[in-house]
Amino acid sequence: MRFFFPDRLRKHVEPLTSHKGPGSVYIRNCGTNPWIHLMGAIEVFSKKAMQKYFDEKWKCESQLSCGGWGEDYYMEHCMDLLGIEYANDFKLLGQAGCEYAPCQDSWRVAFHPFKDPESWWQCWDRSTG
Repeated sequence: MRFFFPDRLRKHVEPLTSHKGPGSVYIRNCGTNPWIHLMGAIEVFSKKAMQKYFDEKWKCESQLSCGGWGEDYYMEHCMDLLGIEYANDFKLLGQAGCEYAPCQDSWRVAFHPFKDPESWWQCWDRSTG
């Protein structure tokens, strides 16, 4: 289980947004893991990045041998294959094994994982308290 705060996400993506809207970009949210930089707990893509993906995903399907990959690992590699730029925001996600942050961190957009409702509610209370 995870949760995220849309109002906090707006603050994170605002620097990427011009008066014309963001370009084709996705946000990498994990800087400590050497194999994956886009963790599936929260994935942020611009509308233009998603449009390019939908128009050209056949390239990823035909050129990436993605058997057994998680969708986050697949999307990171597909975005890169399609030439979609990325921005690093390693303060987006609070997740053990990636960019740990306590639930009281009011800048984090999302927290993950919670294996039971009690731990989810405890973190929610600390995040919103």
